[in-house]
Amino acid sequence: MAWQGFDVRKFPRVDVGLKVNISLDSDNAKSIEGITKNIGIGGICVYSNKKMSIFDSVNVKLFLDLSPRPEFISCCGQVVWVVKTKEDKDEKSGYDIGIQFLNITIKDKSKIEKFIQTIS
Repeated sequence: MAWQGFDVRKFPRVDVGLKVNISLDSDNAKSIEGITKNIGIGGICVYSNKKMSIFDSVNVKLFLDLSPRPEFISCCGQVVWVVKTKEDKDEKSGYDIGIQFLNITIKDKSKIEKFIQTIS
């Protein structure tokens, strides 16, 4: 079950499951693989079975593999919220993690915008 709090995002999001690798700035060797629940030009929500902490600085590599020409973006980000998902019959127990993109290039923002347009 996804987080049911207030939506205070600056940019709209679309629900889509994309592969993402996240690593902590402090330990690039330990990468967490996850699947996005949604994406926007300002950030992503990721489902992962590994917990992260609010305010963690992370490196994000996001695969836009549903687009006509698969691409990826890389940028820094910050964990802005973490919610433990409830254990349902059909869903594994894990975490929904909100990550805000930081220092993302205009080119990568454009890639995300075009990707969102192709799937909306």
